[in-house]
This record gives sequence, C-alpha cells and structure tokens, in this order.
Amino acid sequence: MSQYRHLSKADPELAAALPLLAPKPSEVPKTLAERRADLKAYVKNFVVPSFGPQLPQESEYDVHEHQIDVDGGKITVRCVVPAPTGSEENIFPLLVWFHGGGFTMGDFDLDDCILKIISVESQIVIVNVDYRLSPEHKFPTSTHDSYAAVKWAAEHTSLLNVDLSKGFIVGGISAGANIATVIAHKAVNDDFFATRKLTGQILGMPSVVNHLDIPEKYKSELLSAETIKDTPVLPRSSLEVFAETVGARPNDREFAPIYYPSRRGVPPAYFQICGWDLLRDEGFLWEKLHREAGIPTKIDVYPGMVHGFPTLLPNLKATTKYWNNLREGVNWVLSVKA
Repeated sequence: MSQYRHLSKADPELAAALPLLAPKPSEVPKTLAERRADLKAYVKNFVVPSFGPQLPQESEYDVHEHQIDVDGGKITVRCVVPAPTGSEENIFPLLVWFHGGGFTMGDFDLDDCILKIISVESQIVIVNVDYRLSPEHKFPTSTHDSYAAVKWAAEHTSLLNVDLSKGFIVGGISAGANIATVIAHKAVNDDFFATRKLTGQILGMPSVVNHLDIPEKYKSELLSAETIKDTPVLPRSSLEVFAETVGARPNDREFAPIYYPSRRGVPPAYFQICGWDLLRDEGFLWEKLHREAGIPTKIDVYPGMVHGFPTLLPNLKATTKYWNNLREGVNWVLSVKA
C-alpha cells in the first residue's frame, strides 16, 4: 500500500535509541536458546522496571496460575482478576491474551505488567497463555494450545469471576495477534462458541501472511514486505527464518489467516500498527478486510516506529502512547456492538 510509505520515516526519538538494539560488529549470530534467554533477561531487567509506579497495588488484583490439559501435554495460564471493590458487582468481562515472539520465543512474562494495569483499570479478567513454542513443538501446537486455553477459560467462568456476556475478547501482539485472529475465525464455525460468542479482537502489530508465500492476490497491497524489508527490527530475513522454524504449510490459514475466505461472524477488532514495520501493510489490509465485511474496527498508528518497540524500548514517549492506546482499545472493544 504505497499510501503508507511516508509512515516508515524513522521517528527522531526512535532513531536516537536504535544503537541500543544494534548487535556489536564482532558479535557471532546467537542460537535460538541464547536469544530466548536474552529476551527473558531483558524483560526482567528493563521492561518490568520501566512500568514502576504505573503498576497497581497488589491489593487491587489477584493472580492465580493454573495448569490446563492440552493435546499431548499441559500448559500454564496466568489469570489476573480485579480484587473485590466493595459494593460493586465483582463479576467481570474476559480477555484471553497471547504473547508475541514469532511462535519461537517469549512467554507470558512478556506482557505481564501491562496486563495487570489493564485488568485493574478496565475491571477485566485476563487469562495470559503460556503456549508451547516451535520448533520443539511442531506447528500448529501454539495455536491449538491457545484455542484450548480460550475454551478452558469459557468453561471456568465461576472460578474466574467472569460473565462472558459482559465481554469475551481474544488479543495479543505480533504472533499473539496472529493467534487471536485465527481463533476468532475458527470460533465462527465451532459449536462450542454458539452460546459463548467472542465479542472482540485486540490485534497489535498483527502477522497475517506467510512471508515465504505472499498471496499473488494481495502483493500490490503488501508493498512494505519489499520496500522496508531491511527495517532494523524484524527484517524480512528474520520473518523468513521464523516461518521456516515454525514449518507451517505455505497456505495454512492457521499461520496465514489472510487465506480465510471470509470475515463473516468474527467480532469487532482493534488494531495497532507501526509505520516502520514490515508487517505494516498486512495490518492495514487485515483491518480493511474486516471493515469491508461490516466488522467494526478501530485503528491506532505509530509513524516511524519499528516492530515491537514498546517492549524493546520501554522509555520512549511513543511507548507510553502505545500502552495508553491499548488500554483505550480494550475499553472500546468492550463498548462496541457488532
């Protein structure tokens, strides 16, 4: 989408911070295990402290972790429940959340802080899913684990203090947004959801295309895949490595939901899109396809920002804006009617 090219001009504050992300010239490419460890340490040492006084008091929420059965094993979900608030009714809407990391990295600590803030501010229960990763667990394990977690949450509303009629949302960032929108589409024809309909999607920097197999039909609208393929964060070479590691079939809609033929029946969607992100144009295209199908959408755009900047650079002004918009987006999804 050539009309979005101007969005890839680097934000000045971001440009000044980019050297922090650049590898040292002599640095040997790291293994997946090393990159996983680096991400975990970065979240612990930089992301968590950056939230500081923004975090609610521990008395304002409860956290419970549960082991749930999935195909071939178990996974853990972390449930954040707003604490009782006196005379108010203590039954809440539900958001099931999936972290990013290209299906190969990350865990439910990645977004833990912002989810606690959203849970308290929006008075919503959040189930944060620690799905299994590729390549140890072959695709579509990550998506199927997450789908099972959504169903588990829907079956345990009493345990979670949830009323699905107040809101039943799926959401995530990057690969997590991919999982969320795939689940929203799978649920349309699943009898389990006939009386438990999803009411919203939160799609941050969504990945909806397999970059080893960009559909010919949409190539003219997915120009960022080529024009900013060397973006400093998540260049096309990295996306292709992720796709190869995951090992999904080229036209598998559970990896590339762009192949779903229709948006009929999916819930309203809130989008967050970065201007200097190779995934930019597929985010805009996915929003357009929803809107053209009559699905209510809301979108916030971050010009000159790279993929994953709120996690990678937690002290930017744009990061504060991103997280504030996310909180507003959750409230919008809770208020909008399909």
